[in-house]
Amino acid sequence: MQYALNCRLVLLLLIFLSAPVLAQDTGGEKEKPAGQPGTRAELWKEMKLEKQQSSQPLKLGWMERLFVNGEKGKFNLSHGGIYPVIGTVTSGSGPSFGARFDALNLGGLPLDLSIMGEGSTRRYQEYSAEIGELGRRETTFVLQPDSRRLVGQFDQGPREKQPGGVLYLDFTFDHFPQEDFYGLGQASLRSNVSDYLYQAASVEAVAGFQFNRWLGWSIRGGLLRLDLQPGTDEGHPDLNAVFGPAAIPGVAVQPDFLHFETALLADYRDKPGNAHRGGMFGILTARYDDRGGRQFGFSRVAFETRQYLPWWSDYRTFALRFLTSFDRPSDGAEVPFYLMESLGGSGSIRGFPEYRFRDRNLLLMSAEYRWRVAEFLQMALFYDTGKVFAHSADFDFSGLEKGFGGGFRILRGDTVFLRLELGHSREGNMVHLRLGPSF
Repeated sequence: MQYALNCRLVLLLLIFLSAPVLAQDTGGEKEKPAGQPGTRAELWKEMKLEKQQSSQPLKLGWMERLFVNGEKGKFNLSHGGIYPVIGTVTSGSGPSFGARFDALNLGGLPLDLSIMGEGSTRRYQEYSAEIGELGRRETTFVLQPDSRRLVGQFDQGPREKQPGGVLYLDFTFDHFPQEDFYGLGQASLRSNVSDYLYQAASVEAVAGFQFNRWLGWSIRGGLLRLDLQPGTDEGHPDLNAVFGPAAIPGVAVQPDFLHFETALLADYRDKPGNAHRGGMFGILTARYDDRGGRQFGFSRVAFETRQYLPWWSDYRTFALRFLTSFDRPSDGAEVPFYLMESLGGSGSIRGFPEYRFRDRNLLLMSAEYRWRVAEFLQMALFYDTGKVFAHSADFDFSGLEKGFGGGFRILRGDTVFLRLELGHSREGNMVHLRLGPSF
């Protein structure tokens, strides 16, 4: 009863705060200081030109190296082409630390190389190598590796997009030793929490093309090799001990997949790293084909939209999000549980733990009221709701899980650097500490 009352109070507060007409423009964007690189693509271009014209390396101050070379959810400090990396490997991995090495114009050709490795406090690991035309990667919409959850595929970092394209090969290896699993469906029990080790290796070709500042297209496809083993979290039993290999699709056998996906993103936010007005919408289609037979082949279609409405000024913003995804297995096939989308954690319903609800189909809606209280500090109230469901015919707005809460964000200019949030749901409270914006 108290939970329902709290939900109503938060909703009433959000509605009240957003009631006025939110269409006033309070001024243009600040001009970029002359001579300072505005995007990583511009920096790469300058570095390539410098390499061709002089044997002396391009010199940047340490603050410029820290933020000019920042990636989505990661912040780097470069020295001689080597970039220490701080961020997260994936949802629930804990803070991660690593390094990236970039080499430009290999053999005098328009061919770039980027190698990265990182490990987290929970012993998650990721290693990747990319080779191809990478110079415009930070200003072009590009689909991320399969280990990235759908709720983050349209998070493209704080840099404004520019016309151009990228084409490269991506080699990725993931080692996630403590992935949580609660069972399938909305009726899964938190008391059934178990864990497993997820390991994946992929070789994929990636292309992205940015038509203009707001419209981009990307495609990714290749081979995905997967392996599941007993998890290493001593606080949770192994998945097999709780559910058994026959009860959950994909536990007994993990075939290799031929994976293909493509997406279109229209992004008209004013500041992608911390939007105050505008919005975005994206659509994604994907196909997974089981190379070992026809047991696990399926197709995916997903759609997401976000809208940002200023209230009186850009210091107060009402943010809305809608995301839905549908997985359709081939005749006689199933969707393996480890490739299903999920709800819970800092990227979706923040009152629940990571991966709390998992099934073939997903619906997520979020609302936030944000206000900037200082140059470096932003506060936020949020309300998240959604559900997972096995059959597309069950798509409706009944039986939704709910979570609400608040927190603060540390800002660096127009970008959210760090956020600390407290979320509440029918299962209790959750604290989330993450780099980068919520959405």
